[in-house]
Amino acid sequence: MDNNGGFPDAMEQMQARRFDRFMSDITTNAVRSLRVMTGQADDERRNINDECGYPEDISSITPTAYRDMYRQFSIANRVVSLMPQQCWQVFPTVFEAESPTVLTEFEKSWNEVSSDLQGESWANRSENPSIWQYIKRADRLSGIGHFGIILLGIDDDKDLREPVDGLVEEGSVASEIGENDDGSPIFTNVRVAHYKITPNNIVSNAAEIKRKLVYLKIFDESDVDVQEFEGNVNSPRFGQPIRYSITFNSESHHSGLNMPTATHDVHWSRVIHITDDPDGDDVFVPPRLRAVWPHVLDLRKVYGGDAEGYWKNVDGMISLETHPQLGGDVVVDDDALKDMMEESMNGMQKWWRLIGMHANRLAPSISDPTPHIEIATTAICIQLGCPKRIFMGSERGELASGQDGKHWNEAKQARRQNIITPRMIYPFIDRLILLGLLPEPKYGYNAVWPEIDTLSPEEKADVAKKLTEALALYTRGDVETVMELVDYLVRIIGMTEEAAQAVAKNAVSNIEEPFSMEGNANAVEDD
Repeated sequence: MDNNGGFPDAMEQMQARRFDRFMSDITTNAVRSLRVMTGQADDERRNINDECGYPEDISSITPTAYRDMYRQFSIANRVVSLMPQQCWQVFPTVFEAESPTVLTEFEKSWNEVSSDLQGESWANRSENPSIWQYIKRADRLSGIGHFGIILLGIDDDKDLREPVDGLVEEGSVASEIGENDDGSPIFTNVRVAHYKITPNNIVSNAAEIKRKLVYLKIFDESDVDVQEFEGNVNSPRFGQPIRYSITFNSESHHSGLNMPTATHDVHWSRVIHITDDPDGDDVFVPPRLRAVWPHVLDLRKVYGGDAEGYWKNVDGMISLETHPQLGGDVVVDDDALKDMMEESMNGMQKWWRLIGMHANRLAPSISDPTPHIEIATTAICIQLGCPKRIFMGSERGELASGQDGKHWNEAKQARRQNIITPRMIYPFIDRLILLGLLPEPKYGYNAVWPEIDTLSPEEKADVAKKLTEALALYTRGDVETVMELVDYLVRIIGMTEEAAQAVAKNAVSNIEEPFSMEGNANAVEDD
């Protein structure tokens, strides 16, 4: 008996029932989540991945499979290339922080790097178009697989597997390489007392530069294997590649040309490792196609099925039927009939001879694939965060809405500032400085992108109208006693100080000119 006179404690029973329901819910949710992850949902008789032709394990897709899909299917190519193509419509400007208007030794050397890559040329080009074209290509190819690389060709007369001449690295430890179940690398961690890089190549002016950047080569993951990783946990490069194995002239680059292939081991100091996911790892990030892979497969089936269905049904099917009154007495020579139909369909014969039967042409049945294409395309655009009209490339023929265009321009500018500049441009320039291919800037350097004009022509006209009305009210309202014109233009209208001063100067000159003309007229009358 308990303290309640032998009756069970009602509170304890209620708590026990709640706990049982709680554990039952957890178990049910866990089983349901497992079924969803394996493509079975709530029906054990079905496997969605198997029935739809999706891979059971998305991580099992190889870099070669991603590359082939990118090269063979237009939608996959668009998914990978969309953001690089949109973001690199304009190029940034690199200048030393001292003054963007004065050409420093660093800026002069930066321009000469591009000239060296172009070779001998008399063309007048804008600042470093060759450099930007290479980095743009690296941005695009790095999204095919988990990463991409830029190979730096330096004339230091050393083997690619060796560090660049003059770069001394102490405390580096090559880790033993293994793989987890998902294919990600396993590092063998080692603690070394110190890690140090001595860049003996850093120079302070262009006259001290001893070597040149003679070429750049871009590779996607399908042609690159990371052989060793940094295993020293005290190194700032811990977990990053030490040695790459790169295949030159692979089939992915020169299919059908029978060019000799070669595989070389390359030291990390000659490679810029490119990834574009700010929330991911610095070495491996999910390919751009991974999250939309099922939808890309859907579109491939729909496009292929539509074309195949049209080809098979465009001319209609033919039904050969015997006369009902003859019953089963009609003898059909199947081989002769097949030869006659073959000759008529694919040869020059334009007649048939039918005995005891007649031919009926069946109307073709072709369904419109557009709704299915729209559904899959919308799912892809949701993942990419891209307006559908822009993804489909129809913004030229039919302008996307002003709101879509504004948000998309903001997304492009954000990617330039948060991904391209810190993860591609800065590492590239810093490496050139580290290896003595560029002089060390005295005041640092900046990479600045042109501002994106997010307003449509209609929006610009509306803004101009409202600004003009505001200025008219300012001049009629005698507001100068409270705020001078320059302050009004800067603080309220948003002009720069220089532009506001110019407007104020023009306003004063326009006011003085009528008085000057009136004075001249009075002088003439007095004469």
